[in-house]
Amino acid sequence: MPANLPEHADVVVIGGGIIGLSTAWYLCRRGVGSVVVLERDRIASGTTWHAAGLVGSVRPSETLHRLIHRIYDMIETVETESGLATGFREVGSLWIADDADRWSEILRLHDQTRAWGPETQLLTPDEVVEKFPLIDTKGLIGGMFAPDEGWISPVDLSQAVARAARNRGARVFEHAPVEDIVVEDGKVRGVLVGGHVIQTSDVANCAGLWGRQIGRMAGADVPLQAVEHYYAVTVKDDAIPRDLPVLRYQSAGAYIKEDAGSILVGAFEKRARPIDPETLPSDFSFGELEGDLEGQFLPIYEAASRRLPILGQLGIRKFFCGPESFTPDGRVQIGPDDRIRGFWSCCGCNSQGIQSCAGYGSALADWIVDGQAPCDLSGLDVRRNEPLANTRTYVWERSVETLGLLYDHHYPYRQLATARGVRRSPLHEHLRARRACFGEVAGLERANWFAPEGIEPAYQYGFQRQNWHDPSAAEHRAFREGIGLIDLSSFAVFEVQGPDACRRLQRICTANVDRAPGRVVYTHWLNEQGGVEADLTVLPLGRDRFRVVTGAAVRRRDYHWLEQHLDSGNGIALVDVSAGHAILGVFGPRAATLLAKMTGTDFSDFALPRGQSVCVEIGAAPAMAARVSFTGGPGYELHVSTDVAAYVFEKVEAAGGEFDLRLCGMHALDSCRIERGLVHYGHEVSPEETPFHAGLGFVCDFRKPEGFIGRDSLLGIRERGVASLDRRLASIVLADAEPILFGHEPILRNGEPVGYVSSGAYGHTLGASVGLGWLCHAGGVSKEWVGDGRYHVIVEGESVEARASLRPFVGRDGQPEMVE
Repeated sequence: MPANLPEHADVVVIGGGIIGLSTAWYLCRRGVGSVVVLERDRIASGTTWHAAGLVGSVRPSETLHRLIHRIYDMIETVETESGLATGFREVGSLWIADDADRWSEILRLHDQTRAWGPETQLLTPDEVVEKFPLIDTKGLIGGMFAPDEGWISPVDLSQAVARAARNRGARVFEHAPVEDIVVEDGKVRGVLVGGHVIQTSDVANCAGLWGRQIGRMAGADVPLQAVEHYYAVTVKDDAIPRDLPVLRYQSAGAYIKEDAGSILVGAFEKRARPIDPETLPSDFSFGELEGDLEGQFLPIYEAASRRLPILGQLGIRKFFCGPESFTPDGRVQIGPDDRIRGFWSCCGCNSQGIQSCAGYGSALADWIVDGQAPCDLSGLDVRRNEPLANTRTYVWERSVETLGLLYDHHYPYRQLATARGVRRSPLHEHLRARRACFGEVAGLERANWFAPEGIEPAYQYGFQRQNWHDPSAAEHRAFREGIGLIDLSSFAVFEVQGPDACRRLQRICTANVDRAPGRVVYTHWLNEQGGVEADLTVLPLGRDRFRVVTGAAVRRRDYHWLEQHLDSGNGIALVDVSAGHAILGVFGPRAATLLAKMTGTDFSDFALPRGQSVCVEIGAAPAMAARVSFTGGPGYELHVSTDVAAYVFEKVEAAGGEFDLRLCGMHALDSCRIERGLVHYGHEVSPEETPFHAGLGFVCDFRKPEGFIGRDSLLGIRERGVASLDRRLASIVLADAEPILFGHEPILRNGEPVGYVSSGAYGHTLGASVGLGWLCHAGGVSKEWVGDGRYHVIVEGESVEARASLRPFVGRDGQPEMVE
């Protein structure tokens, strides 16, 4: 145990692996005066040391690409600051495909690099062999090459970053295992090490496979699970070229790289073997596990050998099994805890810690210093997890699956299969009995589509039209032409009460929520820069009582934001009532007639205009009917308590028989909302975009005397005019009815890339795929600039003609509109 531990630190980083060291280095670069790193044993001794060290930035989203790409700047800078080499070799990466679905995936990945980088090249089988002469091309369709990628020495990189951090003032302590996190009144106060408390207000949990245990010391949820990871190294052979690119043979579940005259083969098997970190020896350092090399690794090695025959000819000089940490959804856990102030996490890198260290370390450092995320990290935010995700059963079952998914087909709409059915709507059994096919969000089962007789309610995945396309088309048409019933009970619902509730909400919300009961207010919550932190509705229930309705996936994040800015407890009560609240959507042009007949209430446009609500009785159940619909067309949300939800569902379903009511799922809702140009948080709006970027300036009431957070930043945009913005959201529709948009496809204007599709679906009203997408132009994205362009969208390598407009192609009545 070190004898010179300090009494105080501005930030204590737990974990001396590459993520912790990178975070410490970036904190010092941001000017944090006192940074302490506590490593339980020696630097890089947990999982960092045995990483394959792959480096690359080809990623299926702009945000992930920007984060991962920072590794290149880190390598150059830390080598200069430390005087140590990192061992980076820029040999490129090569993806290969020997089945149609894998080739479709590679084509789409290559397409995306046209929108945000890096450079990639499509290769024929003969060109693949030129890059990697050891490959047998039998049955090979093609490949993709990224010349800027390669691999690095994890230990050398760690030592270089550690020295660079020390040079900037960080203090790195080895053999300093953390015994406890001191928390008082919900706030971090210190870290206990060897009986000594280092006082601090901020702790960064970068403990890797021990991250969940460190989180529990503080009372925080950090869902991740250690699993076995395997690789083998062959004997050396002069027939192995020394400049081979990294080969990603995902169909076999293998990555392959040259290693000092040998070949290293790493495996991502279909079903992983979890490890209980608490069973590891207390002195586990640079350690290996016994594993099951014959059952887990050899099938993958043999599959790789069929593509690389040399593997079957060479002997193996080293088998390896070691721990890696995986999360329940295969995404890193980063950001602040929503219950313990000052407790931050960045762990669970899913075997991608080396290439992610610069992006994740810099992002966490910026977040700690600035108090807000530096970019859209909503999909990686640790607060995306429901408490169930941190249970032993959940993380254990999921980890069996998520390791294998890293190299499996990344199909659109793919649903995880393990740890299912934990959270269920009060209507779950009703929907299951009616042949619902369920998906999962935040651990909650939701009906995504309904299978007609003769079709199994299960996904058949692919990169073209999947088996639910036609059933969902019928549901879509019910929303647009008749009447559809959908369970929206996954929405999160909060209630805010207190004599000062209205004034404080006014300051948080962009829209004016000082309204009489009966209004439904669509609003945003913004950060000081005007970026969108939440996209939701507020229902005034009285001057001192309000209901907030937001998305299932952002429940904890939005609750945390509201709690922080309401100053709840000071005359204000904030309560999450999601579990006791159910919402049924009754959407479509015949919805008003049905509900009027059921309730005896006038649902005409005059009696109940858009954005209004009314209290009604559905049989013997009280309900609130709000005239709002995420389809963008006519419809109502029925808000009821969960104990009467099944009863209300049965009443509406029975009464809807004469109106040809159809049960509908989330896929149909999504296709309708995209046609109508309605945004989804994390796709079209995020902390990086203002409402003006997304065409939603109308949600901002600049006349409110209370103002709102972010108002001053938006005033400048309003004065310059939205046409001056260099990035704006547009609606896109393809001219060809066959291709399918799933999102992230690049958009070309006059043959040049100008943006990408943020959300895509088949627009059954329009008879072609439709999307929302970002158009970018340094001179401003004006109506005239948009109108003057000729547009194409790249779909699996094909340039498909398209139309683009700053207005949606479907109007409020759910019917197509002529737009310029």
